[in-house]
Amino acid sequence: MKIALFNIESFSSAKAIQSILERHKDEIKIVITTDPIRGSWRFFLTQTFKHLRRSGLSFTAYLFYNFILHRHLAKCSTWMAKRLGRKPHYQSIQNLCEDLGIHYLRVIDINNPEIKQKLNALAIDLIAIYYFDQILQEPLIRLPKHGVVNFHPAPLPFCRGLHPILYCALNNNCRFAVTAHEITDCRIDAGAILGQTPIVTTKKHDIFSLDEQINLLGCKLFTSIIENLEAAKSTKRLQEGGSYFSNPSREDIVSLYRQGYSMANLIRFIRRYFSFSAAPISHLSAGACTPLSTKTSITRSKKARKHGSKGKAHVVARSVAERRVGHQ
Repeated sequence: MKIALFNIESFSSAKAIQSILERHKDEIKIVITTDPIRGSWRFFLTQTFKHLRRSGLSFTAYLFYNFILHRHLAKCSTWMAKRLGRKPHYQSIQNLCEDLGIHYLRVIDINNPEIKQKLNALAIDLIAIYYFDQILQEPLIRLPKHGVVNFHPAPLPFCRGLHPILYCALNNNCRFAVTAHEITDCRIDAGAILGQTPIVTTKKHDIFSLDEQINLLGCKLFTSIIENLEAAKSTKRLQEGGSYFSNPSREDIVSLYRQGYSMANLIRFIRRYFSFSAAPISHLSAGACTPLSTKTSITRSKKARKHGSKGKAHVVARSVAERRVGHQ
């Protein structure tokens, strides 16, 4: 099966994407990431002010660290680690794809017709979405013969929409999970459920740590669904009820702090990128993905608790393979 993987490059999903790419490098033919500022610093500033007014400084900082700062720190970390002969904890997706021989594109609009043409040229069978920020339109959804599967870090049908892990902590009694579901139309996180891995944590983490660990624990579900797709489709169930959330209010963030969680600490965040490993990061083992009753627990070591753990113009990066053969 030839897979296209869609992701918005972020700290929250960085280790999960690395694990998925290393495990499925033969099946994944292209990785497409989106530009969080849509190719415009004006767009970035406008969105920043909106977030500040609605959600406050700490949540705006969380978004900046996660989607803007992470990419630059990952590149810097990789550069330093190579010169030290060590393994960086975080690598840019472009570097990972270069190392693994996978096509890579960074785009502004995932529904640009050029994306569909590229996927057709690669004869993509399945689109897999893992931590993504754009809504696919019908022409793209209908393209792969095996459809589109989204991996959403929440126990669907609850906590559909934006920032699901934050809202699981805030409004879902700390019930966390990763859910695989079909995408057959433009509704958000509403397709039939293919599998779900519940995750239990008794610790009060910062949201970054929760993001990272829950997304990483979803890797086993990714493998299970990809390797048993037809079986998963035969036992799928429709969603009923549930909840949907958008960006949090200032009051939501205050409530999160009152429950013992934190949002973003700049020094702790930067420190994560500059402790290097002597060996590659291993694929994390999680509990069974189906049935829904299986649970995976999150624990943290003493050391981890201490350190805290628009046209052609829309395509702003060409595939690695095209660059290698000199295509323009």
